[in-house]
Amino acid sequence: MLSILISGPKQPGNDIDVYLAPLIEDLKKLWDEGERVYDEYRKETFTLRAMIFCTINDFPAYGNLSGHVVKGYKACPICEDDTKAVQLKSSKKVVYPFQRVFLPRNHPYRRLRKAFNGEPEHRSPPKPLTGKQVYERVKDINCVFGKPYKSLGDKLCYKKSLIGTLLNMPGKTKDGEKARNDMVKMGIRLELKPTKKGKRYYLPPACYTLSKKEKKVLCESLHNVKVPSGYSSNIPNLVSLKDLKLVGLKSHDCHTLMQEILPIAIRSILPKQVRQAIIRLCLFFKAICSRVLDPGKLDSLQSQLIVTLCQLEMYFPPSFFDIMVHLVVHLVREVKLCGPVYLRYCIEHLEELETLGLPKPRQNKERVQGIGTVGRKVLNLSREIVDQAYLYILQQVDEVQPYLADHMNLIRQEYHGRGEKILRDEHNRSFIRWFQEKVDRDLKQTPNDVSEDIRWLAFGPDANVVSYEGYDINGYCFNTKRRDASSTTQNSGVSLVASALHFSSAKDSNPQHAKMNYYGMTEDIFELDFVQFRVPVFKCNWVDIGKGVNIDDMGYTVVNFNKPGHCDEPFIMASQAKQVFYMIDLADTSKSVVIQGKKHGVAVADLVPNEDEHDQVDEIPVFSMFQNTPVQVDDSTDHHLRGDHNEGVWVVPDSTTNN
Repeated sequence: MLSILISGPKQPGNDIDVYLAPLIEDLKKLWDEGERVYDEYRKETFTLRAMIFCTINDFPAYGNLSGHVVKGYKACPICEDDTKAVQLKSSKKVVYPFQRVFLPRNHPYRRLRKAFNGEPEHRSPPKPLTGKQVYERVKDINCVFGKPYKSLGDKLCYKKSLIGTLLNMPGKTKDGEKARNDMVKMGIRLELKPTKKGKRYYLPPACYTLSKKEKKVLCESLHNVKVPSGYSSNIPNLVSLKDLKLVGLKSHDCHTLMQEILPIAIRSILPKQVRQAIIRLCLFFKAICSRVLDPGKLDSLQSQLIVTLCQLEMYFPPSFFDIMVHLVVHLVREVKLCGPVYLRYCIEHLEELETLGLPKPRQNKERVQGIGTVGRKVLNLSREIVDQAYLYILQQVDEVQPYLADHMNLIRQEYHGRGEKILRDEHNRSFIRWFQEKVDRDLKQTPNDVSEDIRWLAFGPDANVVSYEGYDINGYCFNTKRRDASSTTQNSGVSLVASALHFSSAKDSNPQHAKMNYYGMTEDIFELDFVQFRVPVFKCNWVDIGKGVNIDDMGYTVVNFNKPGHCDEPFIMASQAKQVFYMIDLADTSKSVVIQGKKHGVAVADLVPNEDEHDQVDEIPVFSMFQNTPVQVDDSTDHHLRGDHNEGVWVVPDSTTNN
């Protein structure tokens, strides 16, 4: 209720204590005395008590709730009095474009002049206060509540600033006539000087200025993206192709765009050095927001981040570097102190809440263990297709492994001297019949040695199988490719990590045994009936792992669906499936970039049978993607101006007040 009362530009700011006072009194009473309430379900009364477990606040709360300065020359709560800031003469903004102070003393960026603010950087980085120093500062503070002044409104976060600047969105861009004049008065990037023509100013195209064609490419890429159910808002609804801008962005949408979508959407636009700097910043946010962090690599991540911020400082105007951008340099420190960032996202807590009085969704256990959702049919499949799925199931069952080994030994004896691929093909062709005959003999000779599961597995599946168009399992919602074609979401992408023999060719006599990642699309979803139990399987169209899958120079996995493979092994067990989705790579439209899906609607207790498996998280290792940032030591100004197009920006002075 309080968030409804005090949100927006007319929020009370530091006078929020007027609203909080009654709440605090109520909370004290609920904790000390409690309140008698009636339980409708049990038909009895009880004493209700309450306490505040934690609060999650944005940066302005440092000022409104803690009394810290959040703007001006000492706005950074970490740098404090040593905050490196300057006020721009035209826009009158206080900005913080001094990321080089965090570089090592001998770093080449410290000596560059023209590429930055015209001066070398010799200053040392500020040192955060210790806990004892903080205590000495605040121990004698006397708080006086009810200050008469109000907040100046919400600030744009760095993510909206970046997108707004790229698309030149009015009110959100950090570029404009005043931003350009600031650089002129600083004596830097004079080639970007605005030119007045009539009542308007012409801004030459800076290295980050998109042409109309590039804006269209970016917006169409975002408009065409399909994400899995529950991954984020419907991204196409946020894109205006008419105005070439984004509208209605929420905080979680910004996180998704910055960490996952934007790096892929800009792969075919912008100069290479600008594009790579933006992508590395996105990968940094993806790294600190991942559910698995390697503490030993955080220092390296911090070093790479500082170089990335310095590169952004070389390309973007000083007005871009407000306090929100400056604070990024301290995020690794926050991760060291508080753990992964995602634990402090409100959405992580809201997903676990239930709404009273409304029907509950499908149970978590069903979503984890597997349940068909839509499009149920009973099909009579050919024996060939059923046997393909049947063989794969047998190969994945632990109890069947001794039978597989025995049969392979027989094949090696019978086909002595043949290549491994020939032996493997013959093994796959004849194993089912041999297995059924072997179990039948064992049942006649030693029936007590044959388990119930082996009996029914040897009996084989019914040719009449249940088919679905949608299936929930492992915390994912899977659909067939057919269903995705008429949907606004993409739930058919699937990946599998499997140990397999890798043959370089049909004549390869020395195959390599290794774990490999397979990528594909779900074509069909079947449940095979073994009388006493059913086994769900996915029939997939796989990409050839040798010809159609590669890793690019930024660490992204790129697949080509025009190069299919593994047609003789289309099936996987549904329990093995991990969800991915694909975005078209606009640098080469015949290819797609792989993005990891995320589990939702499930608790840890549902996902893992024991605590030892708690750390098994199915995510792309983002630290490996955040590669060493190349250091550019060119001190020329050639990279500040776009040389591949001359589409500058026309602005009216009144429209640049936020620059």
